[in-house]
Amino acid sequence: MQLAAGCGDGPAAPSDDPKDHHGKEREEKEKTMQHKRSRLSTKILAFVLILALVFPASAFASVADVAKDTRAPGKSLANTYPAYTDIEWQISLAENAQAMVTVPTNMTEEELGTALSGDLTLSLDRDSTRGYLNPEKFPYPYQGGALDTWMTQWTKDKQPQNLFRVTEMGISVDEAGKVSLKLWIDINCYFGNRSGNVDYSAPHSNGGAYLDLCGYYTLNVTAGDEAVGSIHTKVVPYDSFRTVYELYDDLEALAATDTDLYVSKESMGQTTTDGYDMPYLIVADSKESVDKWLAYTDLVESDPDLALTKLANGDFDDLRVPMFASNVHSNENAAVNGILEFAHLLLENETINVNTLEGFTDAGKELLAQEMAKQNVAVPEQIKDFASYIGFIRGENGYKANGSLYSGQLDLAAYYNVQENRVNVKELLGDVFMVIVPEQNIEGYEHMTRTTGQGYDPNRDEANQTLFEDANAMALVNKFNPMVFTEIHGRVEAMLIEPCTPPHEPNYEYDLIAKQFIQLGEAVGMGAIANNPEHNSFEMPYRDYLRVDNDSPSGVAWTEPWDDMTTAYGSQFPVLIGTAGITWELPVYSDVASELVVPYGLMTQAMYIQANKITMLENQAKLFSRGVNNTNSNELVAPWYVDQYDRPGTQTELMRPVYDGEGQNGNFYPECYIIPMDSANQKNLYDAAAEMKYLTRNDVKVNVASKEFTYDGVTYPAGTMVVSMYQAKRSLANSQLFDGTFINVWQGLYSESFAQRSNARGYDRVIVAEPAAYKTIMAACPETINYTQALTYLAAFATQFEGVENADVIIDNVSNDSAAAVNALLRAGKTVAMITEGSEKGNFVCSYEDFMTVAKDYVLTATGVYGTGIKAAVILNPQVYLPGKPADNTSGYVETTLRSGSYNYRFDWLALTAMGFTMTDDLTKANVIVGSRALSDDALAAVKAGTPYMGYSNDAITGRSAFMQELGVEISSCDKGTDFLGRVVYPNNTLVNATYINEGDDVMYEYGTYWFTKLPEGATVLVQNAGKDPLQGCICLTDDELTAQFNQYNNGVVGFEYQNGDLDIALFANVLNHKIHQTDEYTFISNFIFSRSLSAVAYEGVQQPENPEPDNPDPKPDPKPGDSGTTDPKPTTPPETGDTSNVMLWVAVAVISCGMIPAAVVVLKRKAR
Repeated sequence: MQLAAGCGDGPAAPSDDPKDHHGKEREEKEKTMQHKRSRLSTKILAFVLILALVFPASAFASVADVAKDTRAPGKSLANTYPAYTDIEWQISLAENAQAMVTVPTNMTEEELGTALSGDLTLSLDRDSTRGYLNPEKFPYPYQGGALDTWMTQWTKDKQPQNLFRVTEMGISVDEAGKVSLKLWIDINCYFGNRSGNVDYSAPHSNGGAYLDLCGYYTLNVTAGDEAVGSIHTKVVPYDSFRTVYELYDDLEALAATDTDLYVSKESMGQTTTDGYDMPYLIVADSKESVDKWLAYTDLVESDPDLALTKLANGDFDDLRVPMFASNVHSNENAAVNGILEFAHLLLENETINVNTLEGFTDAGKELLAQEMAKQNVAVPEQIKDFASYIGFIRGENGYKANGSLYSGQLDLAAYYNVQENRVNVKELLGDVFMVIVPEQNIEGYEHMTRTTGQGYDPNRDEANQTLFEDANAMALVNKFNPMVFTEIHGRVEAMLIEPCTPPHEPNYEYDLIAKQFIQLGEAVGMGAIANNPEHNSFEMPYRDYLRVDNDSPSGVAWTEPWDDMTTAYGSQFPVLIGTAGITWELPVYSDVASELVVPYGLMTQAMYIQANKITMLENQAKLFSRGVNNTNSNELVAPWYVDQYDRPGTQTELMRPVYDGEGQNGNFYPECYIIPMDSANQKNLYDAAAEMKYLTRNDVKVNVASKEFTYDGVTYPAGTMVVSMYQAKRSLANSQLFDGTFINVWQGLYSESFAQRSNARGYDRVIVAEPAAYKTIMAACPETINYTQALTYLAAFATQFEGVENADVIIDNVSNDSAAAVNALLRAGKTVAMITEGSEKGNFVCSYEDFMTVAKDYVLTATGVYGTGIKAAVILNPQVYLPGKPADNTSGYVETTLRSGSYNYRFDWLALTAMGFTMTDDLTKANVIVGSRALSDDALAAVKAGTPYMGYSNDAITGRSAFMQELGVEISSCDKGTDFLGRVVYPNNTLVNATYINEGDDVMYEYGTYWFTKLPEGATVLVQNAGKDPLQGCICLTDDELTAQFNQYNNGVVGFEYQNGDLDIALFANVLNHKIHQTDEYTFISNFIFSRSLSAVAYEGVQQPENPEPDNPDPKPDPKPGDSGTTDPKPTTPPETGDTSNVMLWVAVAVISCGMIPAAVVVLKRKAR
């Protein structure tokens, strides 16, 4: 983690001093510099290389990863398993139905009559010649059988029921004399819920076990041994359901529609694991309209004030604006198919009849008041003037037996003024064009899982963007700057439509979007409920979740968290750029949802945008104007930052503290951020480089210094990255770079608040809040670079090396790339050692020759030395065992549990994969066990027998409670704690935490707020919370008991190691790899693995010659007798960076001037003596 400014010791509650929230004061910067290693700048070796853009998706950390453009199109699945068009009977599992089935025969009418008088056998048998799903991923398809053996999931009197019942048989003869068998068949809904009752919806489950029943069959009719006839049959979850392969084919067909509209199938990039293409569709009145919008985005981002003037003059009245519709949880499949049905609705109709609800009848007003009182609902003060409460009424069918809400049938005409509208599609597209993303999570849709192929939730990664799926989708959003981003989900039986409740993310300019946010949500809900016969109500968290509370100081309270405090969700991240992000939760997965609810909800949302286009454009331009001018908007935004009792403005100082130190700007937003890109000022080069890619991919303007500059006594060379807050998308940039907000007056959040990157990734960044300093800095870097230029820059960004050649090399253990490089060397049979003593403790050392084999592939900080005096032990190539790997599934997707039911195991596996470790499922081959899952009996026996073990998480500890009690380990957590980003100390220096001590990294993220209340006697404490004010998180401190509990936690031990007899363990109270976001904590894991894989062999370094070349001295001379083996690592002045500045200057000039870097390897010469 980055060493952010200290808050100082003090009370548990957050300080009101804005310096404590933002903090980058001079003394902290000087403290940071003390932790940098001294660099004698005798020579710099820099590698500039051309990179192949194709690499294994699991290779998370490498030079190739940094330079890879994930937006390049991937592999199409079109025409893999096309839908057959000769189906004579399609069976929908999600409904009761009656079918009349015609089976052609080769019999005469008399022969068929004879057959009917006997016993006919009807059998529905799998047609194995027709592919439906990938057989390697779904290897257990149902083979079918006699029609009377097909049974329902739901039960009656605890017995499943027949799916089919033949009620009548007959004979038909057509005009040509062809004789057919007529069958009248009653079909029961197949699906049942957990209570055993019928459920008219495809299941809300992972892995699509029900898809084993689906696919192609043949209905065979026989009379004894004689075949009567057969027809092609298809079984589907519901009629409008498409497999992932049919989805691709449907998009191809839509793009080929014969229409005078503009229809274009595009690619937003490729998926993470399998490299599948991520297609989307644009539907507009013309390509020119789309091009004009993209040109407008350039104008409004660069000169929003001019755009506002032109809007006022009517210059953009004919501008077509985009709306987005998307899905990301692919097992919520009615969303996927509903979005596609919306495209069909637009392209297959010149006009569309759409019902809208124009206010309440008198009966509706009366029932609204009654139901609001019944649910104890209060009207939020902030939205009372523009929330209509359309959709709130539920009626007698809207409440389940247990009191929970349900979107059931309602006589709409009795309670609303229903209006019929005939919408001309061409006229609608004269104001709005559609960006249709039926499925963002293509791999998940193939597997019918919530997760991607990587095995974790993409809708918790939209801000982090560790998945290509999320990186590409948010890049697309930032390209188009849509008016609304509607992400359709399920299954909430009450039907839920956002916006969210408070607390809101501090970087939202909420005053500019609140009204349209509410009204866009109500618009989509209105169309959804007014145009289908079954689901006629919805709930809206911001509108409906405030409750009357007589114990509250205001008389009301927010009691159900559905907040947008984090931007990790797909709907919340776009709000940072002024897009109304709306999550819409469907009540069922059926034809009603996909053919009516979704497409008509999107229609009325488009109609709202058409009617309010100019106002929405003005609000977006005002938001960008605040950014470009770095306006202090706190007074305007303040009323929206309420407390849990909905009191306006009471949380403003907490949520948006200002920089009010000497010479600072008095704004919530600083002037800029400096992200060093040289090894003297940046401890983690890999993640700093990755941040440039992240920011530019999200349309944040990044500057690269073309010459050196000085800020607060530190000189930064050319090539340094600067992120100015004087830009349209400052809120997006700031949300990822600021220190964050610690919330202590809310009972809890829907999920963690943490989405900030510099502390999570562990790279250095410096906050600049002084306008005078900002002008000096920007004079050194006047030009911005875009994403393409950033990739060019990063293709030339690799290992930074200094010191002697042809001797030994110390590799700083400062990033996951460091661990990956070491593991690459070990797999190649090279000798690498871990330094065990001195100021380089925890770093790695190897020969210069071996180092050169990985230097071009990883982003490392390295120093050439003569290594004879270094105390280091040679590392044996570790084999790591992870507890908790699930077995393959025997129905549905074969790896359902592995990919979508074992999140923590997947986080463990992905973290170790990112660091290049070799894993084994064979305990006898493992020399280290690590993980966040509880130990199995066999794994526990191995630990007791002496295999080193590191566990991190409450599950790992409480999952083996008897063993932990035997050790003397007890754990607790904050009763109302969600997460915590705070200060820590390291009471002891061991190989597990030495690198954090060397870096001065005193910040740690802790999800779950657990700490150890009891340790084994003789345990060595590794990490302890420092008792200082937190930077970010949510822990409720509304009473003395909660505050006292927090004080214990905030001073508690969160990590220790313990050796006793054969036991060698390390335990951490909280997860170290939460959602693959907190990568800075991975080093605890890698340090444990490496330190427990040391041999008894000492590293033998190269002896320094008696008369070394005068231009090639050893920056780390051999110790004198009695020395610790290292020199003083703390210079009194900032170290020089040698030729690094020349490299960075060359790269910066190449990128900014011509956007190209030669395809060559360049080695910089030594500095002149």
